[in-house]
Formats: sequence, C-alpha cells, structure tokens
Amino acid sequence: MSVCIADAQAEHPSGPIADLIWTVDKPLMTILFGTRDRWRRVFASDWPENKGIVCHKQMTLAVRN
Repeated sequence: MSVCIADAQAEHPSGPIADLIWTVDKPLMTILFGTRDRWRRVFASDWPENKGIVCHKQMTLAVRN
C-alpha cells in the first residue's frame, strides 16, 4: 500500500472527510454545528465549490493508491 498527498478534487466523497474533521475537535464542532449530521450537510454543500473554508480547493488529502 502506498499513500500520497494530493490536491483534493470535487469528486472525492465528502462524507469521510467531514467525519475526520469532526473527530479532530468534537466539542468545538458540536458548539458550532450541533450535530454531526448538520456538519456533514454543511460540508457536503461547500465541498464541490471553488471558494470557501471547506471547499475542495482549500484542502489536500492523503490518498491510498
């Protein structure tokens, strides 16, 4: 198995990425978004955009080949 760092693409699935971000600081995310489901909806709507704090253009991913 190899892993590389790659620019995120709009086609990458947003759900697993949103879940990972949620786990980094669950208390803060709960204050900001209330529930993981709400966070996932916000993240999913922003992910494919070209601008924004959680859009794919602002992220890199560790990708398994």
